[in-house]
Amino acid sequence: MVCHNPEPADRDALVRDRLLAYLGELMAGSDGWTERLRDEFLGSLKTKPASLPSPHQGGLLRLDAAAIKAESHLVGKWLLSTTDSTLSPEDLAVAYKQLLQVDVVGAT
Repeated sequence: MVCHNPEPADRDALVRDRLLAYLGELMAGSDGWTERLRDEFLGSLKTKPASLPSPHQGGLLRLDAAAIKAESHLVGKWLLSTTDSTLSPEDLAVAYKQLLQVDVVGAT
């Protein structure tokens, strides 16, 4: 089931835009870097949740505008899945919210 929460979606979009701008700043001047330095930079991003730059002609780093645009519709959405086929989408959403409540109560 795909869920959407419009409240954090606006915040998530802002965070995403800032992250992409920051990534662009980090890549500024990378055309002059050695291939090894570009590879190390890409390797350092592998564990980061972001739209990664991809090597293009001659190994130069570029943000993939098409991928960024294609993924923009995912902001504020997430996927819930279950092996219990008897749960309705509403029941699944309630069960998920209850798990969050248990985590919060258990953390205090």
